[in-house]
Amino acid sequence: MKQDSKTRNLVLSGVMAAAVMLMTMVSLPLPSGAGYIHLGDAAVLLCAALLPLSIAWAAAGLGAALADIILGFTIYAPASLVIKGLMCLICCLLLKVLRGRLSVFAYLVAALVVPLGYLLYETVLGLGAAAVTNIPLNSLQALAGALLAFAAGLALNKNRGAS
Repeated sequence: MKQDSKTRNLVLSGVMAAAVMLMTMVSLPLPSGAGYIHLGDAAVLLCAALLPLSIAWAAAGLGAALADIILGFTIYAPASLVIKGLMCLICCLLLKVLRGRLSVFAYLVAALVVPLGYLLYETVLGLGAAAVTNIPLNSLQALAGALLAFAAGLALNKNRGAS
């Protein structure tokens, strides 16, 4: 039984990493030219609802970093690995503190990591003006992802109870 659970989690983490990558790759370039906007954050946060903490952050971060590499934004891959992994980790921890109940609060707080993380990273890269210009769209992307993940998480939990 324990092996079945490990296998299930491993397979699901691969599926979720692929979902993060694919949802991230369906994107629009930011007006600043530095980065792009996408719905991958919904899949990143859904990792927190579906996977154990020990692998959720890795699936989220790896999927986002792979999307950056494939889309030609390789310079962002290390940042996406850390930022999306941290976003998922924070959501996982908040959901755990809230005793497993899905909470929009957990998703929204975790979503704050995106605009703050990329602002910091782009500032370090010397893209100060682009970093500031990207804040509103990065925030909108993260907020949309948080709300989509929350809704999907509710639907999935409701369906789990029905089976």
